[in-house]
Amino acid sequence: MYAEPKARACDIDYIKAFELSQVQNLFRSSWPFRTARFLRSAAVAVIVFFVWVLASPQIARNRVSAPEQELLSED
Repeated sequence: MYAEPKARACDIDYIKAFELSQVQNLFRSSWPFRTARFLRSAAVAVIVFFVWVLASPQIARNRVSAPEQELLSED
């Protein structure tokens, strides 16, 4: 009935072999942001973001343009 309109043997075997216990943990009641692993990952991402924001102006000031590099390499 569930394999119609084109019932194939492999479809029927798949439906018969399906077990709900294999997918019951797919929809947990807890949200992923409540887990400790997610919170640690989010904290690391925020720290890396702030380091990037604070360091980018310093990196931009220290960057040497291509013509300046040619002058420095000639000396």
